[in-house]
Amino acid sequence: MSSQPKVFHLITSTHLGGTERFLWTILKRLRGEFEFEVGYLKEHGEIGRQIQDLGIPLRWVGGNPLRLYRWLKDGRPRILHTYMYRGNLLGRLLGKGLARVPALLASQRAMDYWARFPHWRLSAALSRRWDDLLLVNSENLRGLLLKKNFPASKLRVVRGCAEFHPARATSPRETLRKAFGLPDPAYVLGSLMRLDPQKYSDRLLLLAERALSKFPDLYLLIAGDGPDRKKIESGLPRLGSHANRIRLVGWQNPATDFLRLLDAFFLLSRDEGLPNAIMEAMQSEVVCIASAVGGTPEIIQHGETGYLVADGDIEALLETVTHLRKNPSEVRCVVSQAKKLIETKFSTDIMVQKVRELYLQLLQKS
Repeated sequence: MSSQPKVFHLITSTHLGGTERFLWTILKRLRGEFEFEVGYLKEHGEIGRQIQDLGIPLRWVGGNPLRLYRWLKDGRPRILHTYMYRGNLLGRLLGKGLARVPALLASQRAMDYWARFPHWRLSAALSRRWDDLLLVNSENLRGLLLKKNFPASKLRVVRGCAEFHPARATSPRETLRKAFGLPDPAYVLGSLMRLDPQKYSDRLLLLAERALSKFPDLYLLIAGDGPDRKKIESGLPRLGSHANRIRLVGWQNPATDFLRLLDAFFLLSRDEGLPNAIMEAMQSEVVCIASAVGGTPEIIQHGETGYLVADGDIEALLETVTHLRKNPSEVRCVVSQAKKLIETKFSTDIMVQKVRELYLQLLQKS
């Protein structure tokens, strides 16, 4: 039997995404200090396979909450670490309420776009009753939860980028571009995103139509997957002759090579906590353009570490691309400052150390 304190993580799915990458980073970095297990509620994905590669038990809860209750009751973890609305809900009711796990660390890493007033009212009430601590990833998100009557005394902000470079890319940029079918020269605008309404993926075709018409040498690359992918693919024929300049390349893991292809990175979201994709692009020295929503302005200072546009504003994004293409020296300066910001204030090491400190704090109390 392990002498390390046991921490059970509960997450919705194990697809690639910012929350999932955060979980994997914590598991990888702290597995020598804590005994970890992971339960997931819905789909098994790439992060799930990587968790298994770490040798960490991965359990599917599915639609059977009783299964989760038995694992927690029999496994006797010292800490239950839950993620997002569904995981937090089950953790509060089953984990702390019924299974009597000694400590609950809930996490809210973005505002679930589907949740409405009754969802948040219930979540806040349960948080006040059962959470020992509630972890958020941006000051903006902390403020939003305070307005929804979440307990200020339990909120903790942990900002930082999930581990990004498991292996440094070695292929020359020109070789990578050929592998993706990109001519030289070409201006490549790209993004890493889950293809769902929160990321404005429903506006990708409109963005492609306007961008590809405005810039004859521009190629649009989208790395990611999600429920909107088939809809986007079915709409590509309407782009006519421009359709061969947009690529939906699926999830790229690691994303190092993909980001090195890009001249500029964009993220037009309806809402964000603290977008890991932007921090990854900054680390890869790619200039970023993003919607000024959620915690994004905490990492992008307009004109200094990147460029902000109004929520979902496609025309402003294209105007910014025009500006960047005319001012390469400014781009180099912005890229340098952005990378320095991530390394000094939002590094993986800082993030992991803060989570370690929260675990130790909870263990002392329990």
